[in-house]
Amino acid sequence: MKPIRATCRATLQTLSVSKAHFKAAKHNWLIIAATGLFLLFEPAASAILQYDRVLIEANWQIWRLVTSHWVHLGLNHWLMNALGFGLITLIFQQEQSTYRDLCVFFTLSLAISLLIYVFSVDIGRYVGLSGVIHGYFVYYLAVGARQTPILCVVGWGCTLAKVVNEQLAHYDGSHTAELIGGLVAYDAHLYGFICGTLIGIIFLYSDRHQIFSKAKR
Repeated sequence: MKPIRATCRATLQTLSVSKAHFKAAKHNWLIIAATGLFLLFEPAASAILQYDRVLIEANWQIWRLVTSHWVHLGLNHWLMNALGFGLITLIFQQEQSTYRDLCVFFTLSLAISLLIYVFSVDIGRYVGLSGVIHGYFVYYLAVGARQTPILCVVGWGCTLAKVVNEQLAHYDGSHTAELIGGLVAYDAHLYGFICGTLIGIIFLYSDRHQIFSKAKR
């Protein structure tokens, strides 16, 4: 029983937020709060910020490639994404780095939208953080791989299995679609996973790169 209690205690301590950890992760909490704030300005916010293939092509409204991840279909959609983003922030609170994380966040946002534009031509409109969350998660797994390599590899493998399963014809996402009030763009999850993995590899093997290895908290 003692090892089990010790493990539970260590897990709770990891998930507890100290003042220092909260301050280090302030950029992530700000992202969650800001995306929630946009709900107050719907539907105008989505009309201006969402990914819209027609407007991007016809009117060159390229800001939508980044801002589409900031708006949501509704409260349920945002709550799901906020919960996922918050859990990632808690789990990886030891690895927070404001400048580095924000670079990754905006890179993921742009890269996922570009991949949707090039490879998912059937997606005319897109909103939500879920793709970025998948990328953020595997990126943080790479950040923490030096401390807990086996655990991080297992986490990466489970995430890979998830996004691959979502691409299979038999996968039924109707319950999630009903909950959030719209179709789920599973391609965004896949693209987020791919981009987050590539960024993680860059982080692991390019420590001399100023953006990743010497970013100050």
